[in-house]
Amino acid sequence: FNDFIKAIKNMELHEYNEHYQLQTEYLFKNGKPYFDFVGNLETLEKDWSELNKKINKNFEIKHLANANISNHMSLYNKESLKIVNEIYDKDFTLLGYAKTL
Repeated sequence: FNDFIKAIKNMELHEYNEHYQLQTEYLFKNGKPYFDFVGNLETLEKDWSELNKKINKNFEIKHLANANISNHMSLYNKESLKIVNEIYDKDFTLLGYAKTL
């Protein structure tokens, strides 16, 4: 995993597979959001409820998987965390996430 992170560091942003690109490239233009609502996976239930209120609907979320993402930080070492923080700085800043070191 850490070797993979190092490999991404050496790529140009335009060379990234769409899965590795900055989320803000899709969600923002000139620092302003394209959309009037952006939800987060970490607060999916709350955000889904808020979205339903905005569009005056009552769509349900179907949970297809119960993945445990609480231990994902154990995959990183200090170097890979630093690299991810540098590459995705714009995402962390504009989407309101704290960087972890």
